[in-house]
Amino acid sequence: MGDTSADPFDRLHRAHLDERRRIARELHDRVAPLLVIVMHDLELARHFHATDQARALAKLDIAGEHLRSALDQLRAVTEGLRHEPADLSLLEALGAYVSVAGFARPTRISVDGDDGRLCPSVRGELFLILREAIRNAHHHASPSFVEVRVRVTPSGVRAQVRDDGVGFGAHSTGRPGIGLASMRERVHAFGGVVLVCPGPVRGTEVVVELPLAGDVGALVD
Repeated sequence: MGDTSADPFDRLHRAHLDERRRIARELHDRVAPLLVIVMHDLELARHFHATDQARALAKLDIAGEHLRSALDQLRAVTEGLRHEPADLSLLEALGAYVSVAGFARPTRISVDGDDGRLCPSVRGELFLILREAIRNAHHHASPSFVEVRVRVTPSGVRAQVRDDGVGFGAHSTGRPGIGLASMRERVHAFGGVVLVCPGPVRGTEVVVELPLAGDVGALVD
């Protein structure tokens, strides 16, 4: 069951906790294993130092390669955190994230309308929501492409993240990644909705709708 709290700020706080857990998972899964390998290589280099200098040097070279890989992974995680739309437009922030994420397949992004009219908190949350949807599509759907379309109007924001991956078929997990609950928490905190459905031909489409009018709060400057 999802969180039934009536307080949108409490739901948003829970979403932020989920984001921190996601970052911890990324560091644990992407950086920590490489550092363990580096330590192992260094221990082997020390072991061979007295008896086999050539082998010890080879282990040091391998340790250096693994350490550089760990730094690259750490840089990818931190760059993804840094490129949030504080001074960037939504298009620029999403483009910067995709450029450092290192996805194997292309991501096409378009933004129609002036997202600068959104208040910073809404633009920031929308970026995090779309970032999670993009990440899920690439990591769980095995797509040949991911497409992001955002349209900002005076009455609301509609964003779509579509892929042509495995979708809800026999080879999928039946859900578009592990971040859906966090995405819903973020959207619901601003009175919006998240829809997840099969794509028009194959794959999955995630649709995010946020209202910019009514009693949901000051979403525009």
